Amino acid sequence: MNFLNPTILFFTALAGGIAYQLFPQLRKANIKYILMFAGSYLLSITIVHILPEVFGAFPDPAVVGIFVLAGFFLQLILEFFSRGIEHGHTHVHTSAEKEIHFHSPYIISLMSGLILHSILEGMIVVNPPVPVFHHHAGGIMLGIVLHKIPESFALMTVLQFSDIRKSGKWLNLILFSLASPVGVLISYIMNLMPSITILHISVIYGIVSGTFLYISTTIFFETSPGHHFNLKKLMFALGGASLALVIEMFI
Repeated sequence: MNFLNPTILFFTALAGGIAYQLFPQLRKANIKYILMFAGSYLLSITIVHILPEVFGAFPDPAVVGIFVLAGFFLQLILEFFSRGIEHGHTHVHTSAEKEIHFHSPYIISLMSGLILHSILEGMIVVNPPVPVFHHHAGGIMLGIVLHKIPESFALMTVLQFSDIRKSGKWLNLILFSLASPVGVLISYIMNLMPSITILHISVIYGIVSGTFLYISTTIFFETSPGHHFNLKKLMFALGGASLALVIEMFI
């Protein structure tokens, strides 16, 4: 097993949370452009890489479409628990008079949805053993990494306004950081099983593709309230898409 990818995923997620603590000035920084770049990249790599690979590998492409749709609505359901942390949304609003504090049951719900999502995305990093999959994990890895940092940053923002102890906040960050590597491990074990077929791999890839489509498109809407899409946002969006195309075509 290649331990590089799960190690990168772990420390990338951890870095976002640490950055929140070490650089307080970043808490007020506008990260919508980073989110726009990451969302555009994730959308592009899903459309130009993951989906064509899955549709081309499965005998009945229409069935793959069902998996993708299921993944889209699965992420919608997970968002009831995670509160949109996956796409950088914190739902934290403060004022000089009052701060909102989140209680432990809220955090448990949030972490459950967030960890399940992270495990799923980690499962498509491992190269599948099915010959018809011409899989190169580098482009997908970069997409996951790009949205891990603002994701963990958003998580620590919420934990900052929770009623749990400081040690509990760090424990939750570590659990979140471990989730995607656990997904990599699960996928690696599945690939060693002779009973795993193209059907099983297509189901996983289709579902994760649906979750990526939901997250990336939601980023576009949430970073452009009132549909105000200025030139700077457009440049970041085109930059993310261009990077995905370059990686897909030349790497």
